Amino acid sequence: MPHREGEVDLCLDGELFELTFPGGYLWIDFTYSPEDDSQVLDEQLRVLDAYAHIDTRVVTVKRALRRPRTELHLSNGTKLWRRGRTFGSY
Repeated sequence: MPHREGEVDLCLDGELFELTFPGGYLWIDFTYSPEDDSQVLDEQLRVLDAYAHIDTRVVTVKRALRRPRTELHLSNGTKLWRRGRTFGSY
């Protein structure tokens, strides 16, 4: 993948679409009917494109009274935490 080290895995099991980035960052989406499959997969591929962009970076966020948290900031504004938490645009 351009501008990135390590492998990204995309797993599909019919209901769960899981995108795993190096460092333990996950993007998970579910589909409840076969008609949703293509929409969910398109969303996963958009996130993958944002990850490949040169503006994507790993950021350490300082937090009051807690340990700093490492986040993956994608070029489209999405922020991924380790262990599957996400927030922001996607």
